[in-house]
Amino acid sequence: MPDISSQILGIQRQQEEELTKTVGRNLGINYIDLIHYQIPADVLQVFSEEEAKKYRVIAYSRVGNTVNYATINVMSEDQKIFVNSRAIEKKLIFKKNICSQTSFNYCLAMYQKIKTDKAAKVEKARIDKLKDWANIVKTLDDITSQIAKVSTTELVDLVLAGAINLNASDVHIESTTLGSRLRYRIDGVLQDVAELKKEQYKALLNRIKNTAKLKLDLSNMPQDGRFE
Repeated sequence: MPDISSQILGIQRQQEEELTKTVGRNLGINYIDLIHYQIPADVLQVFSEEEAKKYRVIAYSRVGNTVNYATINVMSEDQKIFVNSRAIEKKLIFKKNICSQTSFNYCLAMYQKIKTDKAAKVEKARIDKLKDWANIVKTLDDITSQIAKVSTTELVDLVLAGAINLNASDVHIESTTLGSRLRYRIDGVLQDVAELKKEQYKALLNRIKNTAKLKLDLSNMPQDGRFE
């Protein structure tokens, strides 16, 4: 049996939806309950998260160039101007609907889920790439030969995969006059791996900084960061 607090919340939610429905009926605006509504990511992103919060709009369905959106602020002039501008910009037809604050908040949370899902896909792709490199680089010579062939975007994955395969405890990227020197510490001894060109060094450094959430423009003092 549900506890008293759950029953009260249920009643309050029902009252909120009924009130929203009544407001919509009085204004001649269609009412929509979006709780548990599955909004496709591409439809939700017709409006960015920042736009959704600012103008109180949620795109929830689309057929062709017609987009249904819900709002909790049906009388906003700023919202009207924004939606009309987006319609012209994207050549879309927008149909306004009213929803409750609870529905609106539920949909706002979907933006974070999209970010989380996207980050998970990126992480999976990175791990898969590391596994691919781990099957290729088995020795220091393998790493040295591959560094000359890979793109700058693949360089970090190659360096990390090589370090993991060779059980390196440290990876050293030391600046030199012509670029930088890549070295691994293996069994307590630093071993040269390869010389990196200036453009490789810069790309490698920037990607490591970005992944570790370090400041890209700070180069005259040490920074602490980490990534997994």
